[in-house]
Amino acid sequence: MKIKSITFRGGYRFKRFKGQPREETVTLPLPDKVILPLKRDGFEEAMPCVEVGQKVLTGQLIARDDNSLSSPIHSSISGMVESVKKITLNGVKTAAVIIKPGQSEEWAPAHNSPSAWDKMTEDELDEILYISGVSSLGSNGIPTRFNSSRIGKKDVKDIIVAHTDSDVFNVSIQALLGDAGMESVITGLKILGVAFQGARVHVVLSRNQKKIIKELASNFSSDQKISVYGVKPKYPQDNRNILISSIPGINTHTRNIPVFNLQDIVHIYEAVVKKKPLVERVVAFSGSGFEQNRHYRLRLGTLLEDILKGKTAVPKSVRFIMNSVLNGKALDDLDRPLTEKMHQIIAVPENHEGELLAFARPGMRKDSITPVFVASFLPFGKKLDTNINGEERACISCGFCADVCPSRLLPQLLHRYAERNIINEKLVQYRIEDCVDCNLCTYVCTSKIPVAALIKKGKEKLAADGLIQEPGETGSGKDSNPEKERV
Repeated sequence: MKIKSITFRGGYRFKRFKGQPREETVTLPLPDKVILPLKRDGFEEAMPCVEVGQKVLTGQLIARDDNSLSSPIHSSISGMVESVKKITLNGVKTAAVIIKPGQSEEWAPAHNSPSAWDKMTEDELDEILYISGVSSLGSNGIPTRFNSSRIGKKDVKDIIVAHTDSDVFNVSIQALLGDAGMESVITGLKILGVAFQGARVHVVLSRNQKKIIKELASNFSSDQKISVYGVKPKYPQDNRNILISSIPGINTHTRNIPVFNLQDIVHIYEAVVKKKPLVERVVAFSGSGFEQNRHYRLRLGTLLEDILKGKTAVPKSVRFIMNSVLNGKALDDLDRPLTEKMHQIIAVPENHEGELLAFARPGMRKDSITPVFVASFLPFGKKLDTNINGEERACISCGFCADVCPSRLLPQLLHRYAERNIINEKLVQYRIEDCVDCNLCTYVCTSKIPVAALIKKGKEKLAADGLIQEPGETGSGKDSNPEKERV
């Protein structure tokens, strides 16, 4: 198979930042309890099928609702159901099952099919992907004949799998593969090919992963509709909209394109081949706020405060961020459970102090879009903290924000309209809706202006006025069958 090369205009390459997670994976001991929300991100709440006081096994089904857009939930430990109660997660109330561990660790299989996966029918794979809980993975879930995604299965013509190493900190592919190695990814991709007959699968990997790209390409022939692309590790290459616009031959106006990361593919392999339900996640601990940067294999539902205990240098002087430094969610409340959408926790040291004679320093550890610091051309590990290293000043129209914008917008213009509250059709004409919220414009701004936040304010106002779509709307990606429309 020919390995293709794709790219996009703009973007930014983050190089040599201290705090990258090592490839090793450490399995933590079982937690004292798990809290399993019955509403997964982007889904409705599933119905509990266990009672207080009931004994459960690891992997046992504890919630399911085939009549709503939801995903089955499984116990991530063996033990006893302590309670079923309402909790607040991401500002939304949902029921949750709280389980205390027992004396032994026994597993319940995700399915009991005696057939090898390559002998299974499309319907059998459908049911396994759904009942194992992996149907909740990816940008929009895995479309099946069940209510597992807002995307209709028959509408899926393209599937994207990406691991581009394009962020400041990145999860290691080797840490994800586990004992199965590349077999887990190769088989997982083949399973997707069978489950979605006729759909094309596009695998987008960093050019740095030459050995893995070559091995993947050698395992698929050109008639299997699986393409492998090598890309520069340039942020935000892993953004869904950027991926779709980068790959040739994809209809950029449709939203019927599921996007997965490599860990999702490993989970698909484990569910179908190893009969392992979705009960754990490999999470990278990145950033210089951690004493050790490792990957940890963690049970879903474990409280973050229990996971992070004793792992930071000075816990009170660290800011925790989920998944991405630039556009991830700050974890202000650590009294919350680990979910299947987390793949990285980043600890960034808090720093609000001014630097004495900063103008005279060579910048041994600082990053910049221009080569003004020594770290730009010498192999020093760059440091990242919460200090913006300056104060907000007037825009000087340097154009750096436009240079890095992956959507070819003019952030220096858009932010001025929003800042002056001139939020009308003019911003629609300037394509403000195409902003992918990568926050690069704010990162490179020499005047320390919160450009991205102002643009987001403009988008939210326009959406409220009905001039653009709300983020996440299905748009042209709605199921073509109105009787099955999932909204």
